[in-house]
Amino acid sequence: HEERRKKETPLITESLPISDYHEVMSSNEGYYEWMKQVNFFGMSLLKNVPTIDRQMVKVCEKIADPQPHAYGTIYEVIAVEDSTDVAYTNNELLLHMDENFFESPPGIVLLSCLKFDDCVEGGENTVVDAYPVVEELRRKHPKQFEVLTRVPYFLHRTYEETINDENIPVS
Repeated sequence: HEERRKKETPLITESLPISDYHEVMSSNEGYYEWMKQVNFFGMSLLKNVPTIDRQMVKVCEKIADPQPHAYGTIYEVIAVEDSTDVAYTNNELLLHMDENFFESPPGIVLLSCLKFDDCVEGGENTVVDAYPVVEELRRKHPKQFEVLTRVPYFLHRTYEETINDENIPVS
């Protein structure tokens, strides 16, 4: 029985846990260690993933069947001139949760950097362990916590443009 991190205890670290793609894909032990990292830390950096098309689908299939969404099963996030979606610009992305406007948002999101030239600036990521934030909200503001956890609400996204011939919305 693996000991789990208490979710109300903040985890502050300067570095992410790291696993190797080849170990994860070729051995049960490597896969198990990677999944322990994801369970304990909520994330893991998987190094040495080949930068060939659709490789992340194979990684995803180690966990579960990939689930298609509005953008397809796999999609590229690249800077597009005059984009109305900040994800497709060179602008900094502030803290956010991907696709939280869906009734059932993704349980796991896999991101892969296929190209990162030496001349590229930026690319740093900041992540937040939401569990301690929620616990603090529950302790310090119980009425507001109750409202946020009990009152139904709906999110939606306004679409202004499409990214391909299939009219798949991007913003």
